[in-house]
Amino acid sequence: MTLAVLTIAGSDPSGGAGVPQDLKLFAALDVAGLSALTALTVQNSQGVLAVDPVAPELLTAQIEAVLSESAVGAVKIGMLGGEGQVRAVAEALRRFHPPNIVLDPVLAS
Repeated sequence: MTLAVLTIAGSDPSGGAGVPQDLKLFAALDVAGLSALTALTVQNSQGVLAVDPVAPELLTAQIEAVLSESAVGAVKIGMLGGEGQVRAVAEALRRFHPPNIVLDPVLAS
């Protein structure tokens, strides 16, 4: 099993932030990148036009699917879309106990 990093964050179709940017960084550091999407966004370099948060149950399922079969050395948390998602992530992390957690909250895009 290859050591990996899981990013829990929103999408960015322009590739400048969120999951796409995290996966680029992980690749540059020669680390296997895994992801769980918290939201689909419509955005570009000018701003965010729309956000569609993922249901907490679907977010939980994504995290559990990845953590149940991968040797994850760290989890990086970015954009979360409300209390339900915060609780879902917290519960999943309590169950799986990843060794390192980085919280990188999104305040504005």
